[in-house]
Amino acid sequence: MRKILYFTDTHLQSKELSSRKDNFLMSVLEKIEEIGEIANSNNVDYVLFGGDWFSRPSPSDEVVIKLIQTLKKFNARPIISILGNHDIEGRNPETYNRKSAKILEEAGVVKFLKDGEVFPPVDTEIEIHGVNYRDGVDENPDFLRIEKRNMNLIAIEMVHSYVLPFKANFSCLSLEEVAGVTEADIILVGHYHDGYGVRRVNGKIFISPGSVARDSITQFDRIPQVVLLTIENTKVEPKLIKLKRVKKREEIESKKLNDIDRVLFGEFFSSLTERENASFDPEKIIEMISKNEDVDEVVRREALRRYEEARERIYKKS
Repeated sequence: MRKILYFTDTHLQSKELSSRKDNFLMSVLEKIEEIGEIANSNNVDYVLFGGDWFSRPSPSDEVVIKLIQTLKKFNARPIISILGNHDIEGRNPETYNRKSAKILEEAGVVKFLKDGEVFPPVDTEIEIHGVNYRDGVDENPDFLRIEKRNMNLIAIEMVHSYVLPFKANFSCLSLEEVAGVTEADIILVGHYHDGYGVRRVNGKIFISPGSVARDSITQFDRIPQVVLLTIENTKVEPKLIKLKRVKKREEIESKKLNDIDRVLFGEFFSSLTERENASFDPEKIIEMISKNEDVDEVVRREALRRYEEARERIYKKS
């Protein structure tokens, strides 16, 4: 039997977020510490991470040191990880060697899987594969194709990609597309912060717990969770575990942000609605700027989310 714990997307940074009034770094570190306690109390064999340790490839020394100190409390080390888009530069996984991700590896707390690598080298029940983030990973399912080394084992594949159970207005892959190309039995999905739990498609299990970090106001009501996998022979039991060290929206949402929304957007939206023939469309402007400036997909989505959130709050108050 094997027990495996999986979590993803911590997005650590030292900079305080304008949307939050608490200490974001310490809040996420507390959650990682809780995850370590869950792993230790369940005596897991391996801890897996789906990418995006940091919000940018080279955060402050404080962030890296505190993360290393927290990860050293995990009994199952090193944590087996893949690279997310925020862990690398220019969507190129080869750049991690000169970024903070490499420091985690040198400290012995994290092992990053290389493309094509299988971990552990020898095991009687499982084999773990990883697909690091790179340009095109959200558009081409062939990037997520892995082949089993041993057909008698359960193959686990970690991906940092928008592999979604629904159609979206941004680049993504369907569960069916990925199920059709990979030989993995279990696909652990990072990158998509909302998460969608456990889905079974064509005999394969897709698991998306969502991000540990809640770095957007649209995430403040969501409870971060991790996945505990119990594997015995060919039987797989996934269990989603909600974290307990999670603050409520009113404890973290910045009143300053609400005031900014009111000042910047309130009168603005009101003035638009007062015009009989107003044809201004903020969503189209965001799309236009994103296209013209080659804005990252994640940034574009976040801009649209914040616009919708601000508009909803303002209209509720009016």
